[in-house]
Amino acid sequence: MQLSYQFLCQLFPGALEKQVPGFAGLIQPADIEEVVGAVKDVEVMLAQVADWPEDVNVLLKTLKQMDRKTMSIFIGSALEYYFSHPAVTQTLTSKKSPLFPNVTVLEDIDYDLLEPVLMNIEVPVNE
Repeated sequence: MQLSYQFLCQLFPGALEKQVPGFAGLIQPADIEEVVGAVKDVEVMLAQVADWPEDVNVLLKTLKQMDRKTMSIFIGSALEYYFSHPAVTQTLTSKKSPLFPNVTVLEDIDYDLLEPVLMNIEVPVNE
């Protein structure tokens, strides 16, 4: 599960200057399957990518092209784990309550970080 763990550490690097921990500071590689879905499938997919691009978003796009459903499960569960971890939520909100499924307003957040995500959303068109 080492490749999946490395990938998640790139996706969630944290922000040390703001004391937001990265994925590596929250869980050990051996425990990743307990909290993130589809790890074994993503591990196989990552092994098929010979050279990882520097930009993690390019790698994410490649993996989504390989298997969108598996990546949705993997990323969704990783997001839920990361943003419900007390070390992250307490730093972001000054509260220990998880962001998911509770509604929490983040007053001081850089919404520009979400732009790559929003740019990749496929909006269904009603006919």
